[in-house]
Amino acid sequence: MLRKILPCAAIAPFLLACAPFAQADMQSMSPQQASLLDSTCTQVMGLRKGEYYYALCRESLSGTLAARKQGQDVAAAYKECRQQGLADGSVAFSTCMLESKATAAVAQPVSVSYTGAPSTEPGKSFYSIPPRVQFQRERYACAQLGLSPGAGAFGQCVADLQIAMQSNPN
Repeated sequence: MLRKILPCAAIAPFLLACAPFAQADMQSMSPQQASLLDSTCTQVMGLRKGEYYYALCRESLSGTLAARKQGQDVAAAYKECRQQGLADGSVAFSTCMLESKATAAVAQPVSVSYTGAPSTEPGKSFYSIPPRVQFQRERYACAQLGLSPGAGAFGQCVADLQIAMQSNPN
């Protein structure tokens, strides 16, 4: 019995430590990004504010935006350190990457450019469309964030959104 409890006790602080990250993503968003997420979840996904799945949609897409920004920041830091002539894999390069203050300026779209592709059955609630149409809407929602279909980040966004939309509210 004690052997079963100890591993869980050892893991619990790490699980709890992850909880603030989802909220931090939402709090660090610009008003334009928040508006984009709201519009994407309502207009593209067909959800309504206040619904359980609406909140999950916003949270999932917020995490995608944060991951995208982090990736852009790492790429900018990498470029900055390489321009200094530092060798990739060296201690100096790694230190430069850690100390880099480079942040990529990311222009986030302010409004949804989604026009309602026929394959997404626009105007219908998310709850009244078949799974294949829900999948199409999830793909369009990720495209609204500026992710390119076929890229790893796009696939991860769609997968995260699918998982969020399949969770049980009970």
